Amino acid sequence: MSTVPDGTKIIGSLTDRRIKRNGLYKSRICSRGDQMTQGLHYNRSHSPTMMHVSQRCLYSIACMGGFMIAGGDFSQAFTNAPLLPEEQYYMYPPPCAHQVDDNGNRIVWRVVKSLYGGCQASRNWFLMLRKWLKARGFKQCKTEPCIFTRVQNGKTMIIGAYVDDLLVLYDDTSDFDALMAEIKRDF
Repeated sequence: MSTVPDGTKIIGSLTDRRIKRNGLYKSRICSRGDQMTQGLHYNRSHSPTMMHVSQRCLYSIACMGGFMIAGGDFSQAFTNAPLLPEEQYYMYPPPCAHQVDDNGNRIVWRVVKSLYGGCQASRNWFLMLRKWLKARGFKQCKTEPCIFTRVQNGKTMIIGAYVDDLLVLYDDTSDFDALMAEIKRDF
């Protein structure tokens, strides 16, 4: 709950509910990105994604170079990425949540982290992931911004990022396990 400055445009929210393949229920609160205004709620929304031809190229490199391949995705990836202070916004809670407080005032949430549905969410996630990978010695490919490489002590690792999914090529299991442990710790 938050006090809203006068003249602030408050956006709506949705609740995405699904039953997963394993029978468990999944619920996610999403921003109404269609109600966001560029320059007010976000500045830039472009986020690179790995091209399919690059993904096929990584598989070829793995086969030719004898690399092991692993893939996976981040759980609730976008919510790990903070919003820039000037991109923070206010949102009404979804219909399933309390709409008024004990005093009868309409509840409004101040959003400080990226949410699914937000125009800038995937961009903020990518910027955070890129910073995280670079801090661990990865170099970003100049021609394909979603591919990161690291050669360290004779061990090679190549990561391809597609939104919140990773394709990892590696030649040393202990190096890969160490990276996965860091990912689990930080995300």
